[in-house]
Parts: sequence; structure tokens; C-alpha cells
Amino acid sequence: MRVPSGVTTSYLYLVAVDSVDLKSRETSLSSFTVYRSRNGAAAAAMSSPTVNETDSSNMPGVYELLLDEDMTIGAGNDSEEMVFHITHSGMAPVTRVIELYRPKITAGETLTVSSGAVSTCTTNTDMRGTDSAATAAALATVDGIVDAILADTGTDGVTLSAAICNKIADHVIRRNLATALASSDGDTKTFRSVGGATAKQVNKIAVAGATLSIFESDDSTVLGQQSLSTDATASPIIAADTV
Repeated sequence: MRVPSGVTTSYLYLVAVDSVDLKSRETSLSSFTVYRSRNGAAAAAMSSPTVNETDSSNMPGVYELLLDEDMTIGAGNDSEEMVFHITHSGMAPVTRVIELYRPKITAGETLTVSSGAVSTCTTNTDMRGTDSAATAAALATVDGIVDAILADTGTDGVTLSAAICNKIADHVIRRNLATALASSDGDTKTFRSVGGATAKQVNKIAVAGATLSIFESDDSTVLGQQSLSTDATASPIIAADTV
């Protein structure tokens, strides 16, 4: 039998039989003598043991010992064994052993689990703990730091600096055109399509506001345009069979 440490309302059952024939059930007994020992301690008599007869007619010889003394285990232990030796005149002695254990959840409570997950928990929708005001203030501080970093690096908003636009333009061209750079001469770059189509010269790549434009050799014919405010993984600036 296992009993949580500190619980003093549990009963231990025993069967009283005749001390001579060791089989006849003894009924209507009272004033038992009970000795206990916990975790190797010396035997100690229970000062006022409570022993009830369960039912002399339907369960003759069955008694209940209330476990209400020395029921707390020592500090640092999770489990201890405890023995009870019960005697009465004319009854064969009865020895019973229990385990006292330290519960990992509140004694008398049940941890409800459904489909592998705890079904009931404390409501905390934003997962910020009980002191939401302090946590919100801390998050605001972090948000301010992030804003400062964005401002310092020129990435705070959709309006980008020319240097960043040029870097984005270079990235978009390399990513979307899927062409090989055949030659380079000053500001004029020649691209060839993967399919081997006739090469076209790109004489100028310009960024105006949030729009990237690629011009043919006459500086006026636009081969393609791309909005820098959209995802760089969008449709190519120039189709593969164009350049």
C-alpha cells in the first residue's frame, strides 16, 4: 500500500485470526496494541490506535487501522517504508508494510491528460506571465531598440537609400534573369539568354524611386521594370526569351 506523505486519513486493512488454529476469524475485538517503525527507526507504540471492525457479519475478522501517526517522511527523501505490528489477546499477530512517498502533484488531485496533452491549464493567452504591464514595458523597450537599428541602417520603411536600392537591384538582376554575363565594357553589359537567343545590350540600369528600369543600348527603350517595393522573388524583370 502506498500513502502520500503527510496524509493522515488512510486506513490499512488487516484480518484477525485465532492465535491457536490460525484460521478462525476473530470478531468483536477492540483495544488493539500497535507498534510502528518508519525508515529504520526504533519501534514506537501508537498512542491511541483507531481500529474499526468492518462488518462482523459479511466480512468477519476484517478490521481497519487508521494511519494517523508519524506519517511524514524525512526531508530529502522521496520514499520511505513503514511497518505496523498489530496484536490482540487471542489473535495471531499481524504485520503490515506500507510505502510513504512524496507526491509530485498536490495530494488528492488528478492531473487530467487528453490525447497526450494537458487538457486544463491556467488561461494566459498572450504567454507573457502574470505581470503583463511590466512585460509590455520591456517589449516596448526592445521595440525602440529595433527601431533605432532600422533607422541607423537606413532600413526603416519602404523609402530606401540609393545604396540599398543598388544592392537590391543587383540582387534582383542576378536572381531573376538567369543569364550568364558574356562581356563587360564600361557601363555596357551584354547578357545572353540560357536558350542561346540573340544577345541584347543593356546600356543602363537605373533606380527611380521604388522602380528599377533596364534600358537597351539607346538609353530610351525599356527592356523591363521591377517595383522594388515588392518581393524580389516575384516574376522576372525580363523574361528569359527576351534578353
